[in-house]
Amino acid sequence: MVKIYAFFAVTFLLMPAFASAQAFKRDSTVKDTARKPLPRYNIREEVRIYGETPEQRRLRQLTKTFNATDDVLEQVEGVSMMRRANFALEPTIRGYNAGQVAVVIDGMKMHSACVDRMDPVTAYIEIENLKQLDVSKGASDFNYAQTLGGVMNFITTKPDFTRPFAAVAETGFEAVSNLWRVRGEANIAPEWLQDGENSGIAARMSLSVKRSGDYYAGNRTLIPRSNFDKENFKLDITKRFDEHHSLNASAIIDFARNIGYPGLIMDTKETRSYIWSIDYKAQNLLRSVPLLTAKLYMNQVLHWMDDYRRTQQEIRERVVMPDMYMPMYGDNRTTGFLGEALLTDGAQTLKLTADVFQLNAFADMAMVSIFPDVAPMYLLNVGDVWKWNYALAAEWFRPLDDNLSLRVNVRADYSDRDIFDTFAKQQFEGYWGDRPTRSQLFAVSASAAVQWQATDETALNLRFARASRMPTHIETNGYYLYNPSDNAIYIGNNLLQPERAWQAELAATFTQEAVSMRLTGFANWLDNYIAGLTFIAANPSNRLFSQAFRRYDHVGQAFIGGVEASGRAALTESLELRGTLTWQQGRAIDLQDWLPFMPPLQGTLRVQWHGEVSIFGETLPVWSEVGTRFAAAQNQPSAKLLFEDATPAWIIGDVRFGATLFGRCDVRFGMENVLDTFYHEHFAINNLPSRGRNIYVNVAWRF
Repeated sequence: MVKIYAFFAVTFLLMPAFASAQAFKRDSTVKDTARKPLPRYNIREEVRIYGETPEQRRLRQLTKTFNATDDVLEQVEGVSMMRRANFALEPTIRGYNAGQVAVVIDGMKMHSACVDRMDPVTAYIEIENLKQLDVSKGASDFNYAQTLGGVMNFITTKPDFTRPFAAVAETGFEAVSNLWRVRGEANIAPEWLQDGENSGIAARMSLSVKRSGDYYAGNRTLIPRSNFDKENFKLDITKRFDEHHSLNASAIIDFARNIGYPGLIMDTKETRSYIWSIDYKAQNLLRSVPLLTAKLYMNQVLHWMDDYRRTQQEIRERVVMPDMYMPMYGDNRTTGFLGEALLTDGAQTLKLTADVFQLNAFADMAMVSIFPDVAPMYLLNVGDVWKWNYALAAEWFRPLDDNLSLRVNVRADYSDRDIFDTFAKQQFEGYWGDRPTRSQLFAVSASAAVQWQATDETALNLRFARASRMPTHIETNGYYLYNPSDNAIYIGNNLLQPERAWQAELAATFTQEAVSMRLTGFANWLDNYIAGLTFIAANPSNRLFSQAFRRYDHVGQAFIGGVEASGRAALTESLELRGTLTWQQGRAIDLQDWLPFMPPLQGTLRVQWHGEVSIFGETLPVWSEVGTRFAAAQNQPSAKLLFEDATPAWIIGDVRFGATLFGRCDVRFGMENVLDTFYHEHFAINNLPSRGRNIYVNVAWRF
C-alpha cells in the first residue's frame, strides 16, 4: 500500500515539472523568430492513415485501402504479423516480438491479459480511432520504452475545432468470412449563437461493430471455429481555455466475444478493454518552451478463454492436459503518468520525458475433467504481480551545419516487481526455494544518429545504439504457460536481467519529385538473449504432462541482421509504382541455432492509378490499384529455441478500386488473394493458413 501512495505522489509531483509536448512529428519544423529556423526534425518513420490536412485527405481518398488495423500493419516495411486466428494478429518488427517490441497508444503503456498472447494491444484499436501509426524500428526511439525491436505508437484522432459538425457513416462486407461491419465517426465543435465563435469545447466520437463467421483459406478451405464478434467505441472531449492551454479527456472501450482460435487449443469467450486518459497541453508559453503536455491514464484488460466449444474427441486426444477442460481468466490493470517537454533555443531542440506506470496482473486457470468423478484442479499463471516502473528519457537534436545533423536519445528505467498472492508464493517456492520473490531492475539505453545531406537528392543516416529491454512480467513471474509452438510448459525466472544489444544501422535515401528510394542495412548483436531452456525433459509416458518444462533464461549471444529496400516512381501524373523488399537472418551464436520467427525474403509491389472519370456529365474522382505480396521459403527454422518447421514460398495478388460519388459518398471494393492461393506465413502459429480469396465492398457517406 505504501508503494501505491508513493506512486501517485510521484505522479503529481512530476506533472508540473515534466509536462510536455505530444510526440514531435517527423514533418514538423520548430521556428524561433529571433533565430534561423531549424531543419526538419526527422525522428521516425510514420504511416499516416487518418488526418484532416489536404494531403492527408488526398491519401485517405486515393490510397486508403485498409479495412482493419491488421491490414495497415501488414503494409509497413519490416513488420510481420503473427497469426493465431482471423482476429488480433500480433505485430513483430525485424524478427523481434512480444516484449522485445513496445506497442503503445498515444504513448500510454498497455498490457495483454491473456498469457497465451491471444489479445495483443493492437486488438483494441480500430482503424476509425486512428490519426496515424508511428513506427520506429530498432533502438531509435526511447521516448516511450526501453526497446530492442522498436516502438509502435498508435496516435488516435482528437476533436477538430475547425469543423462545427462533420460525420462519416460506413458499412462494409467481406466474403471470405461473411464479415459485416458498421462504423461511424462524428465531430462536433459548437458555436456561440451570438457571435458565431467557437465555444471552446469540441468532441469526437467513433463507433464500430463487426460480425464475422468462419473464414476460408485458399482453395475454399473452411477454417472452423474462426468466427468473432466485436464492438469498439471511442469518445474524446477537448476544452480549449485559450490559445495556449487545452485539456482532453478520452475513453476507448472495446468488447469482443465468441472468438475462435483454430491455431491454439483454446478459444476466447469474451474480452473487454477500458482505456481512459486525461491530457493537459500547453503551447508557446515561452519562446524556449513551445510545447508541454501531461497525461494521466488508466486501462484495464479482462480476458476469459476456454475450450468448451471443442469436441470431446479433441479434448481427449490433444497433447496437453487431455481429458480436461481448461477455463482461464486474465486481468491486467495499468495506471500511469506521461509528461513531456520540448525545449529549444532556435539552434537545437531537447525533448524531455517522464514515464511512470504501475502494472497489476493476474491470471489463473481451472482444470475440469470430462469425467464427473474426478475432482477439478486449480493453478495460478500470474499470481497478483505488481510492477512499478519509473523512467526518464531525453532526445537532443542539433544541426551541425547546413548538411549535417545529430540526434541523441537516452533513457533510464528502474523497475520494482513482486508477487502478493499467497498461493502464487507457494508455487514460486516450489521451484526456487527461499529465493526472494521481489526483483529490482535497472536499464539504460542510448543511441546516436548522424544524418548527412550529401546532395539535394541524397541523404545518409548512420545510427549506433546500446539498447536494453526489461523482461516482461510473464518472463519473470509466469507459471505453467503452455506454448504450442514447441509443445512445452514455460516457467518464469525472476532473476532475469534486461536483454541488451549493440545495434548499428546505415540508411541511404534518394528523393526526387518523380522517384524516391531508400536502402537500409542493420546489424544487432545481443549479449544475453532471453528464451526458454529445458530443465525437465519431456516424458511421453506421463499422459497428463508429457511436455518438457522450460524456464526463461539467458541463452548467450545472438545476432540479427538484414537489408530493407523501398522505392516509389511516378510513371505518369496519375500512375505510381511502389515496392518494398526485405531480407534478414537471426542466429543464436552460443546455441548454434537459428532464431525463431525470423521472416524470410519478402516484399510488396503495387501500381496505383488515380484520376477522374465522367459519368452522365458528372466528374468523379476514382482510383485503382493492383498489388502483390510475396515471400520466399524460410528454410532456416529454429530447432532448439523453438521447434519450427520450414515454410514454403508464396505469392498473392490483390486488386482494389475506389470512387467518390456526389462529393460525399466514398465507395471502395476489391479482391484480395485473387487466385485463392492456399498458403501460410512463417509467423502462423501451428501453420494456420492465411485467408483465401476475399471480395469486399465498403460504402461511406460523409456529412
